[in-house]
Amino acid sequence: MKPIGRVQTPDTSVDGVSSVTYCSVMEPDPLFVRTLDDVESRIAGDEYDVVKSSELLRGLLLDGLVSKVNRTRRLKLEFVVTRNDAYLRTARALGNMSYFSVIDGIDPSSNMPGQTTHSLSLGQFIKEPIMYLGAQTATVRDVVKYGAIVAGGTHSTEPKPGIATSIDEWARGFSPGGMPTGTIELRPIARVALTTLKPLRDQVISEAK
Repeated sequence: MKPIGRVQTPDTSVDGVSSVTYCSVMEPDPLFVRTLDDVESRIAGDEYDVVKSSELLRGLLLDGLVSKVNRTRRLKLEFVVTRNDAYLRTARALGNMSYFSVIDGIDPSSNMPGQTTHSLSLGQFIKEPIMYLGAQTATVRDVVKYGAIVAGGTHSTEPKPGIATSIDEWARGFSPGGMPTGTIELRPIARVALTTLKPLRDQVISEAK
C-alpha cells in the first residue's frame, strides 16, 4: 500500500530559479486503514485514549473518509445495532422526565437481554439515538462531536447551548465504568463501526498487495 501521495505546489520561481516544492499528503486508503487500527487501540485504553478516539471516529463517520474510500468499491455497509424496545417505549412515555443512556446496548456483541437487531446505513447509524436527556435526544453524531469538540478529542471547549450542554451535564453526573457517559459511549460506537468497516478494510489491504 503506497503510504503517501505527492502534491506539487505552484511554481513560484524567481529570476528563472524554480522554487517548486513537494509536500506529502496521505492518501485516503492508508489513512482509512491506519485510522481503524488507531480506533481499535484507543478504545482499549484509559479515559484519555477513549476521548481521543472521538477525533478518529469523526473523521471516519462524519467527515467523509468512509464514503471517500468506498466511493469506487461500493460495498454495502450495514451498521448492525441493537435496541431495547421496552426502554425506548418507556423513554417516549416519560418524555421530559426520561434520562438514560444505552451505553453498550447499541452493540450486538454486548448480548444484553431484550434487544432487537437493526441494520442501518451510515446515514442512519449516525442519527441513531443513544442518549435520552429529557426533551432532547443525543445521537451517535452528537456524542462523537461532543467527544471531539468539547471533551478533548480534538478541542476542549465549553459546550454550546443545546444538545452538547445536555450531554455535558449528564456526563458529569453519571459515570458508569469510571468514565463520563459521553466518553464511555464512544466504545460501543467504535465497536459497531469497526465490525461494519472490516470488509472494506480487508479489501483495501488486499488491493494494495
